[in-house]
Amino acid sequence: MVARLLCKGWRACPASSDTMAHAMRCRNGLTTSTLLDTRQRAWLPTLNRACRGAWATGTCRSFATNGDVDQPGDHAIDHARPAEPGGCNHLMDFDPSSENDGSTADAPKAGVWAQKDKEFWERAMQAVNRTSARQMIPRLKQDDPLGVDTSLRGASNGKGTVYDFALGVRLQHKHKVLLIRVGDFYEAFGFDAVILVQYAGLNPMGSSGVPRAGCPNQNIGQTLRELTNAGFTTVVCEEVPEPPSFTRRARRKQRFVAGIVSQASPEYVYHRSFMKTKSSKNALEDAEPPQLFGFNGGSCSTDSSSDSVPEVPVVGISATSRGISIACVDVDLHQVRLMEGLTEEAATTRILAGGFAPPLYIHESLFQRAMMPQALHNRATSRGRIMGPLAEACRTIAHVSKFSGSVPHRELVRLTCQNLDIEDDAKFRVIRANVFQGAPSALGEIGETAPVTPSSKRQHTIGLGGSETVHAPMPLTLHSAQQLGVLSLPGIPPLLESLLPNTAPAACYHWMREKLMHPPSPKVAGAIRGACKQLITSRQPLPIFESSTRAGRAVKLMTSYQADYWLFHDILKTTLEVGDFLLNLHFAELASDILVLVAAETGIEFSRERLSHECNEAGKAITDVIEATTSVISESDFVSVDQSIDIVQPLSADSGNLTDILEMDFLPALRSFFNQVEANCWGKVKDEHMQMQVTRVQETREQFLRASLQGFYPTVERLRKESNVKQSIVSHDIQNKAVWLKVPKKKTTLFGEENQHFVKPTDRNGQKVSDKFTTVEIEDARQQYFHAIHDLHQETEKVLWSLSHKIAHRHLPCVITSCFFATIAKSLTFHVSHCLSKDWVMSQLDSSSNKLNIVGMWPYWMNKSSPSTVCNDVTLRGMMLLTGPNMAGKSTVIRTLGVVCLLANCGFLTPVQRAEIPQFSSFSVRMMCADSPLEGQSAFAVEMLDLNSILRTANTSSLVLVDEVGRGTEPGMGTALSGSVLESLDRSGCMGIFATHLHGILDLPLQTKRTEKMAMQTKQNNGRNVATWKLVDGVNSVSLAIETALDCGIPVDVASRAEHLFLYSSKGGEPYSARAEQISNRQGQTKILKDECWQSEFISILEEKIIKILTNHKKDPPHSLLVLQVAQNELVPPLINSTRSCVYVLQTGAKKVLYVGETDSVNQRIKAHRKKHMDALFYVVPVPGGKSLARLIETELIRSFKSDGCSVIACKDALNVSFGAKT
Repeated sequence: MVARLLCKGWRACPASSDTMAHAMRCRNGLTTSTLLDTRQRAWLPTLNRACRGAWATGTCRSFATNGDVDQPGDHAIDHARPAEPGGCNHLMDFDPSSENDGSTADAPKAGVWAQKDKEFWERAMQAVNRTSARQMIPRLKQDDPLGVDTSLRGASNGKGTVYDFALGVRLQHKHKVLLIRVGDFYEAFGFDAVILVQYAGLNPMGSSGVPRAGCPNQNIGQTLRELTNAGFTTVVCEEVPEPPSFTRRARRKQRFVAGIVSQASPEYVYHRSFMKTKSSKNALEDAEPPQLFGFNGGSCSTDSSSDSVPEVPVVGISATSRGISIACVDVDLHQVRLMEGLTEEAATTRILAGGFAPPLYIHESLFQRAMMPQALHNRATSRGRIMGPLAEACRTIAHVSKFSGSVPHRELVRLTCQNLDIEDDAKFRVIRANVFQGAPSALGEIGETAPVTPSSKRQHTIGLGGSETVHAPMPLTLHSAQQLGVLSLPGIPPLLESLLPNTAPAACYHWMREKLMHPPSPKVAGAIRGACKQLITSRQPLPIFESSTRAGRAVKLMTSYQADYWLFHDILKTTLEVGDFLLNLHFAELASDILVLVAAETGIEFSRERLSHECNEAGKAITDVIEATTSVISESDFVSVDQSIDIVQPLSADSGNLTDILEMDFLPALRSFFNQVEANCWGKVKDEHMQMQVTRVQETREQFLRASLQGFYPTVERLRKESNVKQSIVSHDIQNKAVWLKVPKKKTTLFGEENQHFVKPTDRNGQKVSDKFTTVEIEDARQQYFHAIHDLHQETEKVLWSLSHKIAHRHLPCVITSCFFATIAKSLTFHVSHCLSKDWVMSQLDSSSNKLNIVGMWPYWMNKSSPSTVCNDVTLRGMMLLTGPNMAGKSTVIRTLGVVCLLANCGFLTPVQRAEIPQFSSFSVRMMCADSPLEGQSAFAVEMLDLNSILRTANTSSLVLVDEVGRGTEPGMGTALSGSVLESLDRSGCMGIFATHLHGILDLPLQTKRTEKMAMQTKQNNGRNVATWKLVDGVNSVSLAIETALDCGIPVDVASRAEHLFLYSSKGGEPYSARAEQISNRQGQTKILKDECWQSEFISILEEKIIKILTNHKKDPPHSLLVLQVAQNELVPPLINSTRSCVYVLQTGAKKVLYVGETDSVNQRIKAHRKKHMDALFYVVPVPGGKSLARLIETELIRSFKSDGCSVIACKDALNVSFGAKT
């Protein structure tokens, strides 16, 4: 049992018999305190290794009332003792810069400090550039595992010191940063101290002696976030909790490894529930929701809580008979996502896109199949060609590890659990996200929530239904993703910024990017398309889902039994919002589609009815225990004036000054004291679950109040009467959590007979306080009060722990599904609302068609209504040979077509008027790019590598978009190569565009059957050729090179000489010049939805008033007027929000006050109003006649309501008399 209690970090330091005995007492909940000796902790659950030692005492989240400190030896550093060899380290770092051949050597034993470990910390120190951190490096000892020179000041040789413990932990976790709890601080020494100063922004502790740095215990969250963001994994070591002690000094602390924090699992759960305190009554309103999934780019909004870091997966890559396989281990969610059958280019894109926790694991199969060089730093060749892009991508990764095993993803899970100190029997779901390249498989589209352990001998997966596998499109290559704007590239408009508003949470950006980078299977894409269609046509107010919690964070805190009130409150809001949404029959089809998407993300399947029931059950389980809102006890609840008068009145000799003395001396100090001690006690768990402890706190609080008043009042009254003491005599000592009598030294002679009852108090370090006085009765009452507070926290912890256990074992799938459901619903709502406002539409996807037909396509980054925007029609049955001059729009057409086809195949809205698009299995975009000096490749070589990948994967269901092939070599050979590539693409049966400036290709005898010739149009304007950016039939061999050069600032003499040389080389012709002409495009009209079934008295009155206004002003009223009622926590659906103008009426709850307004963005206006009027109802009326008519209706409605005697605020708009020419 002791071996099960002590975690790895604790075992690194041999435990003495006293330590063992103390551990045994802790396991049974026994302490040295008289009040706690006999309390059993029968409610302790089984925990993972990292937390088991911490939870054994049952006091890890208890209220620290004693302020214990360490012995002086705890802050000293001892000489290193020889470490005993331990178990085998199965993880061998694979250093790309090493000189070996990359093969796995015998792994060093744990406890042995190898040369490789020394070099790791040497490289880490070389990367330090902060001045204060660099000044610490000369004091390091490079040969010491901790970097500590024990000959410096501050080091000691005692056994069992902090250094002795830290050395044992370091030999177990050689490349991790150590943070060790020392009293009220977390401290680091040697190498770790330098890392803290460099990356966490902390200041060194002293300028001489052993390098040290640290942070207060309340700042541990921020420090861990900084280290995690810098890419470090941190081992956090805690002290074994001691029972409350108020007068004696604490004995030397025992320590243990409490948790390992990394990018894969960034949440530090130890002491979680009482580290985060909020005392504001509006804490819930002020708290920002944490971000989901773990993507911290793309949105300027800040939706992550201050103590939460998004997790990223651990990634392993291997080779199989079907291609390359990538496994992504989500540690907190306990799931593994497999992407199988990938090409080398697709795998390279995933690696270069980043977003995974170090190290990158490379399976030995990649080396065996010669897909990876034996030494990453050496250039290797295979059959005469340069080693592929995957090896080059791995060169860019700082930390790479090689691993082996017959089942790579199972071995990856085992290594991850070992590295992060997770239980060996932890169960992971295996989700087969996509199967590519038509690989044979009996599996469904995604995996199910089947429990798989790292040591399992069998793989468990099931599909979403149906035994036939439907393959997903190939993931985008890196170049394609960059050229289409999915990944950031300078000069390319970001696609995500066109799909989502800048106010969308980062989780929405992450989910959308993942769907574009890895286009979903037809079933998942169909669910996205169906959900978007439902949102487009919806006329019902939609929930906001503002409290969506990151699923990984919720799972980790629940399964480690560290969930606090704030997490339970967030989960409660999420489950209730999702449950209400599922119960709304208007959203039944929408909810079913979203559930398909959730199952694809989590592998957990729920029907709409079952999830609604589970959400209600989970919400009921939480509301039975947790307070609905936080309650803050006021100062008068602690100490009332009347209660104090009743206590001291029998002791007072001058009842006339009694109230003044209480208000001046006693009440401020006592209220401050009670506020400090009980600041974090109330408003989390309902009192009915800890009634005995609550009653005990109230009783001991009153006893301490009575003892303080009776003990101090006679003396205070005499001092006030016989001296001119101006400051308060009764003081609250915040540091020692006490209320003492503070009397000037010269006034102590005024003490009367009660002087013999006063004693000098003892501070938290056991030292006498010379200038303070107290009584034995007061100190006894204070200790009883502290013990009651301790018991209250213990009981609160027990209730929260029990609730975490219940939710984790009964409702965890529901919680995970609800979190993902809220995020996906929010993402789709943002997308549809944003794109409808730009007149985007849903394209029709036909899986059986071999023809592409698009009407009215415009660039996704441009506004359709802008005069400079040109819409083009595109029809494809095979390949298109596209010609045209410079700056005529060829690249724009290619990029826009690729985006439209990608969005349509994923199920999203597209920037077209109408489109019928076939289902594609791959999307390949090849445009101009630069050379790669680090890889030793010219621009032409890079181009040929990309073309090689395209030609190998092109088939009848591929979309291939190629621009400017052969420009990196001699024109004649480039033209011939371009013609040959076009013939190959034509034979493959793919669909796409081949754009070129090499007009010699038009004269080649090309053997093509499915290629049509199209051109970018130019026209004559005042004798000059001008680009119209229109796509037309035929060929255009006109060049605008000289004109473009002049427009870009090339000197006139250079351009003139170029024109002369061109005429000479072509033996005739004349120069061209052009200036671009802007083309106007009409903006489509948005249809207004018809009336819905909401009918109420106010709605009827509003309808009558608006119809009367339109009639009086000779406007034709609509046949059916839509008045949309929007209640609390609802927003207007996307189609209404995208309407050009709306009139709305705000009606407050209690006062029935009206506010009338008009806006072009009704949802933003509703959010602004709700900051002041949370309970307001909104009545929204879309106006088909534009802003002028909306302002007319607004003005007349204000006048009408005022004439009816209604209370209308902000009536300035009633003075308007001009409403535009149309009115």
